[in-house]
Amino acid sequence: MTHLVFVDSNFCGIEGMARAQALGHQYSAVMSQELVLYHMNDETRRVLAGAERVLWIDRTTDPFQLAGALRQILAERPIDAVLSHLEYCVEALSQACVELGLRYTSAAGVRLARN
Repeated sequence: MTHLVFVDSNFCGIEGMARAQALGHQYSAVMSQELVLYHMNDETRRVLAGAERVLWIDRTTDPFQLAGALRQILAERPIDAVLSHLEYCVEALSQACVELGLRYTSAAGVRLARN
């Protein structure tokens, strides 16, 4: 069974998790305690409760914190795909994925696009 990891999110990412669940995929989430761009309502709580694991970190814009969270998930099970619907954490996430050997958007490509 496919295991997806959603890293931080907005309402589209929450909907993505709900869709993954509806399709029978397993998913985990790494969420920021500081950057919340979605409504923490009953539906969001239900979607997060359906996750294999939800890790709350201070900042998903910090590649070291992200790598640590992803390492914890990897220690429990393989990660088939990493997704993020939040632009703020894409660069940090790309760096963390390079460090851990996970497929994701190119870190060099993200830096080039930003500059």
